[in-house]
Amino acid sequence: MNSNETIATADVAPAEGPRFRTRIAHLTPPQASLLAVLVIALIALGCVQGAPLAGARGGPPGNDSGLFVRVVDHLRDGESYYSATVREQRALKYPLRPVFTVRLPTLAWSMAALPSASLRALAVEALAAASLAAWAWRLRACARSPVSFALATLVLGAAHAPAFISFGYTIYELWSGLLISLSLALWRPGRWTASLIAGLTALAIRELAAPYFLAMGVLAWRDGRRREAAVWLVGIVALMAAILVHGAVLQPLVTAADRGSPGWLGLHGWRFVLLQTKWNMLLMTTPDWVAAILAPLALLGVAGATGPLADRVLLVVGGYVSAFLIVGRPDNAYWGLMIAPLWPLGLYLLMPTLRDMAKRAAGR
Repeated sequence: MNSNETIATADVAPAEGPRFRTRIAHLTPPQASLLAVLVIALIALGCVQGAPLAGARGGPPGNDSGLFVRVVDHLRDGESYYSATVREQRALKYPLRPVFTVRLPTLAWSMAALPSASLRALAVEALAAASLAAWAWRLRACARSPVSFALATLVLGAAHAPAFISFGYTIYELWSGLLISLSLALWRPGRWTASLIAGLTALAIRELAAPYFLAMGVLAWRDGRRREAAVWLVGIVALMAAILVHGAVLQPLVTAADRGSPGWLGLHGWRFVLLQTKWNMLLMTTPDWVAAILAPLALLGVAGATGPLADRVLLVVGGYVSAFLIVGRPDNAYWGLMIAPLWPLGLYLLMPTLRDMAKRAAGR
């Protein structure tokens, strides 16, 4: 087994013999040189700009946690989700238009079914532990490089740590991102049922999971698995139907006097991407230059890995990162939780990728 396939096929112990060859090994010298320049430029840009943006929040977004807890309390008292949420958002001067400003009720209903905050916290912590364990198992072949494996696992573990912060269970993106991570860790060619279930749960909690379904459907189609592709794409259709029903229920409760959202076209570029990477307990506690260096290197590792699963990680992470360059206000920094458990995966193959990039740039 080639070690650059580890991210896709770590169910099998790595074979002795040739070193990993990454996707970068197939670049021409000019292409490899250009890639090296791009990585260095992103590191330099990040170090100059830093990650903070005016209006960005470092913890759970605004009063969203308090809002969520009150809504769950109302649900346990027998009130409907929609009347409770509209009243609470209106009282806090939250926007109620368009329909996306009111979250789908799935997570609130689920948390209301649990009798205590401690059990709700335990639920998201168990999900984080399951995601981390699944990736540790999937990537175990990388352990033959103990130091780099330990460092990569430290960053990956820190990416799952937000599940253990106070009221972490109230953050929709945290749940959805962990479920996407678990879904990818469970995916295997021809065995995707468990992955689909985790993905559907992510989609039911937060519509921001739709790009994940699109990526999975497109790559399944590319690989000739038409039935799997259809199922992933049907998930997007189901989401659209759910949003239509969601909007129809909201319509009588929302008035023209209610606030509308200012929109999500931010155009904050690379600085906003770095802000998303700060949803990692290691990077929350270190200077901004650490994220400025680590993020481009991790993305390089994601780009270097090969194999069916690696292709999916690349398209998902690359798609969200590309969107973050354009979309998102400073107070939407918590969107980074959607891929927080995924981008550190590139660190597992960083050294082979850097080696191949240097070789190809030198014409070897």
